[in-house]
Amino acid sequence: MIMRKLILAVLLLSSINCFGQIINIPDPAFKNFLRTELLIDTDFNGTLDQDVDLNNDGEIELSEAWQVKALNINNTHGITNLQGIESFVRLTGIQLTDTVITTIPVSTLSDLYRIDLIRNQIISLDAGNLTDLRYITIQDEPQFTSINFPQTATIFGINIRNCPLSTLNFTGPTSVISQLNITDCPITSISSLSNKYIGELTLQNTSLTSLTLDPVASTAYPDVTIMGNSNLTNIDVEGNYGDLNILSNTGLTTLDISNYRISRLIIENNTSLNNLMNSNSEVNILKVKENNFFSLNFDQISGLYDIEINGSFGLRELSIQNLDIFAGVDVTINGQLQRLYMQNTRLDDFEINNNTTLLYICVRDNISDYNKVINELQSQNLNNVVVNSYCSFGAGGVTSEISGALIFDENNDGCDLMDPSFTNLVLNATDGNVSGFISTNADGDYIIPVSDGQHTITPNPENPTYWNFSPPNVVVDFPTQASPFTQDFCVTANGTIEDLEVIVVPLEQARPGFDTDYKVVIKNKGNVTSSGTVTLDYEEDFMTLLSTNPNAGNTPSNQLSWSFSNLQPFQMEEYEFTMTLNTPTATVNPLNGGDIITYTGTVTGTGTDAMPADNVMVFDQTVVNSYDPNDKTCLEGETIDPVDVGEYVHYIIRFENTGTASAINVVVKDEINLNQFDITTLIPLGGSHDYYTRIREGNVVEFIHEDINLDFNNATNDGYVLFKIKTLNTLTVGDTFDNTAEIFFDFNAPIVTNTETVTVMSTASIVEVTDSSIQLYPNPANSFVNITADLGIKSATIVDLNGRTISQTNFTGNESSQRISLENLNSGIYFVTIKSEVGQKVEKLVVQ
Repeated sequence: MIMRKLILAVLLLSSINCFGQIINIPDPAFKNFLRTELLIDTDFNGTLDQDVDLNNDGEIELSEAWQVKALNINNTHGITNLQGIESFVRLTGIQLTDTVITTIPVSTLSDLYRIDLIRNQIISLDAGNLTDLRYITIQDEPQFTSINFPQTATIFGINIRNCPLSTLNFTGPTSVISQLNITDCPITSISSLSNKYIGELTLQNTSLTSLTLDPVASTAYPDVTIMGNSNLTNIDVEGNYGDLNILSNTGLTTLDISNYRISRLIIENNTSLNNLMNSNSEVNILKVKENNFFSLNFDQISGLYDIEINGSFGLRELSIQNLDIFAGVDVTINGQLQRLYMQNTRLDDFEINNNTTLLYICVRDNISDYNKVINELQSQNLNNVVVNSYCSFGAGGVTSEISGALIFDENNDGCDLMDPSFTNLVLNATDGNVSGFISTNADGDYIIPVSDGQHTITPNPENPTYWNFSPPNVVVDFPTQASPFTQDFCVTANGTIEDLEVIVVPLEQARPGFDTDYKVVIKNKGNVTSSGTVTLDYEEDFMTLLSTNPNAGNTPSNQLSWSFSNLQPFQMEEYEFTMTLNTPTATVNPLNGGDIITYTGTVTGTGTDAMPADNVMVFDQTVVNSYDPNDKTCLEGETIDPVDVGEYVHYIIRFENTGTASAINVVVKDEINLNQFDITTLIPLGGSHDYYTRIREGNVVEFIHEDINLDFNNATNDGYVLFKIKTLNTLTVGDTFDNTAEIFFDFNAPIVTNTETVTVMSTASIVEVTDSSIQLYPNPANSFVNITADLGIKSATIVDLNGRTISQTNFTGNESSQRISLENLNSGIYFVTIKSEVGQKVEKLVVQ
């Protein structure tokens, strides 16, 4: 009683201006509720102990309304109209449950922190001015069609469930929504949701047709569930997420999670989903179940350590390559799965139950993984599944085969068994959507494995005008036609054309003081038999001839020469020679790492050559100190002249079996950069062993050696492939083109070669190396560069990539150390010609 009097006294003193200001409350039930329910905590102990009519005058005054912090109204109170509530300006919470109230006039109640509307007849909510509002719940409101969200930076929770709301608009300053749950509402559009941080998002049973998830915080990981939205056809995920659950969206066809990180991704029971885009994404845990995928590829997903692919009955092909899955791979009950690619994927735990249609598995180059897969297959009685470490050797879903031979009708009397074969000719194979290339082998034979459908096979020679093909192409339709389908091509000459080519081939890297093996290869690209001579010029001051095979003429003393006769069209001949290179300690003309030695091969026929440019080849070989038996070399050297852009460059890829057993199969894989090379011009030029060439996926070249049993003994464990390809004619001075190969020996891990980089530049002003003692540092450089040599430095000339002289510095005296200023040079690549008392040397300089 004493406390009540004190409260009344305080109210009397603090609200003199409000005395007698009676609030108009037209609904007697609402007024009665305020006069009879305990709604005020007078002693501040957390328990409501007083109704609003503090002075018992039967009215609700403004000063009394100010004391109310929360209202909880339900159907027992019989309230139909909340007019007057706008005067309860210190309300922080309102809950309406099971009433017939249609309007809630709270737009002026700026202290409101929470609103809960459950099973009423509310039509709309205007909360735009409620800057303190943090929680909104609207549930089972059958008339609710409109909401204006508070214009505040942060909202902790929005829960809208089972309302006829069709649009949501989050325009305004709100940047953080800790929880957003929209369930069982016919929402067709959500505006301005992008670029907001949402801690937890649920969209369930809406009418959305498309959705872009785009939270602003790239380092935050909200949890998202998209479930049961039958009209939703595509989802574009932008941003990083904790849990992303895509569940039972029966109309969903496309899900794009590319380029972002997701801790756990569950994709389940989206029965129309057939397109999953995931390039450059990061997912840790992945569970895919009961969707409509024909094929799935997770090769470009990083961070994946636990994967389950279950119950996808339409799935034919699954690729989970290059992954470190230490928690487990569970691929079970996928009733039509045929191909499983797991190359370079770690398999600590592996299950593959109930995949009875499986044909092929590609596993990591690891014998433990191989045995683990074999044991799992045997436990499932799947004993006919092909398992290997390189997918080119497997079935790969192939169901049919096209094979045949290309035969040269040398005498124009019809192709027969006595005619020579057309070797290393490329054929194009296409099904109308995907194209690939495959070459004939050394016997002129080809085999093309294909899937069912219509395929067109067309010969694609280096010089199409030289030849006539019968038939010009062949169209095969499987399974209408039986497999294997055999189709030979009869080739005749179109006119009389002589066209010879010469290639200088290093079989080893050049090391000072070591014997180094080489070949000169000539090829008859013309359509007539040719005879003539081939010569090889070399720098005899830096090497000594050790042997030739066959025997070569050696006059003059810096030249080797051989004669050839009756070289058939597309036939090649090889001439071997071995040089002993000078040591670094030689008193005259020593060789050191980084020096260049030059060989020039020339072929001369008896007639007029149609393409004389490839009758001569200059091969500049860089001397190295260390030896790598698996490498790639561009035979044109580290630079090509701008006039040679768009012409052929030659590559040799060498490999060596350093294992402890013979390698039955060897594949050399080379991914061609289509921004630098024209893949359609690639021509195989032979190698150490029989192989065939295949081009797949538009730019992946495979030189496939099957059943070659490459020895592991040092004298006989080497091999190589040789090919040429044209650069694009769009390359300009200063551009570079590069290439790297991978070499697969059966079940061993792939060996990656060096990256061979070639620069387009004018070499008019570049001089050969003559003083290997010259050093230039630092490199790259900024403001200056130092030059040292064993003897006095005379001058330094800086040349740009166009061959233009930028500066020339002449030094007086006989100093062996000098410094050059680079202050006036732009960033880029230059060549510095340094002259000493001994000679000169050219160094490439990078200015930063």
